[in-house]
Amino acid sequence: MFIIELLRFFSGYVRFKGSGGFSERFINLCSVHDIPLWNIAYHGDYFEAYTTINGYRKISICARNSGVKIKRTRSAGIPFVLNRLKPRVGLLFGAIFFVVCLAFLSNKVWVVEISGNKTVPDDIILTAAVDAGLNFGEKTDKINAVQLSLNTCKKIDKLGWAAIRVNGCCVYIDVTEAEPAPEIENREGIYNLVASKDAQLVILECYRGTTQAKRFSSVLKGDILISGTADNKDETTSLVHASGYAVGRTVTAIEETTDTTINTTDFNIIKRIFRLNFFSIHIPIGKAPDKYHQKFISTKNLSFNGRDLPISITCEQYYTKQQKNKTISVKEAKMISMSRFMNSAANFSQGKQIINSSVSFNENQNSATVSGEFICYENIGSEAPLEIELAE
Repeated sequence: MFIIELLRFFSGYVRFKGSGGFSERFINLCSVHDIPLWNIAYHGDYFEAYTTINGYRKISICARNSGVKIKRTRSAGIPFVLNRLKPRVGLLFGAIFFVVCLAFLSNKVWVVEISGNKTVPDDIILTAAVDAGLNFGEKTDKINAVQLSLNTCKKIDKLGWAAIRVNGCCVYIDVTEAEPAPEIENREGIYNLVASKDAQLVILECYRGTTQAKRFSSVLKGDILISGTADNKDETTSLVHASGYAVGRTVTAIEETTDTTINTTDFNIIKRIFRLNFFSIHIPIGKAPDKYHQKFISTKNLSFNGRDLPISITCEQYYTKQQKNKTISVKEAKMISMSRFMNSAANFSQGKQIINSSVSFNENQNSATVSGEFICYENIGSEAPLEIELAE
């Protein structure tokens, strides 16, 4: 029964209502003219029945000869659906084209997601993966994830491992950054521990060798703090690699000066071109200039639901540069000197404990100077080879 109803739906059918006249004669005439009728039901002064589309087209003859008035109450089936879609045939073909494109592109690489990186940018990892063989638009069943992982790690030294997996049209790259190898101290040779700069010795701990300086004494750069000689119990002396920990109180001066006349580089844009990227296809819009000094590239991806799609627009800007002298005000020179001084002080203070500092400003018509003095505790121990003079 279900198959019969399914076939009737594909071929189309009509439900109609008949009233008046002679209904028995109407049914007999339909049988004579090979008009199929089914599900005939009487409801008092009218009846309802179903017939095919061709049968309904010929039913008017039987209705006229039997005096029955026919009225269509329902039309169902594929032919009526297609008839209603005729004005929207473009939409139908567009839907079919969309389904075909979706089926065709569902097994290709659309999206690449990168995770696990902390210091290595996503762009560098993506570029390395593309150079290793990952291409947008490539079929996912052709991707060798293991080989692609190995080739990606070889191109970036900071990566320890890259786990690549494919899920649908997405490629997930989960990276693990390599830890820096610990430095192995070279214990070969004979060395003294000397002062790396002038200081007042505050802490001196001898691990190996013989102590030559005293705490709270003043030492000059190059003075021996721990010598590479060790006294044995048999009253002999051995040469060793001296080691220890020395902290001194140091005074360091930092000065930064900026003139009001500085040398600057001006960049002037000469051309801007665009490039449309669709998967691995690049469509340039414009031509690059023959001569330029600098090129800046920026790419903007089309995203959907928070994910970048393989459709992007790249903007390339070409510049020329020109060196020239520029005169600035004393206030601007002072700001530049202050910025340089802050950077120098930040670099200097790493690994040191500053206990006191002072900063002074000096300016005239031609320059501005920022100077400072820092008193701090720092490690002043430095290894120096032990020089031995052999007697002839």
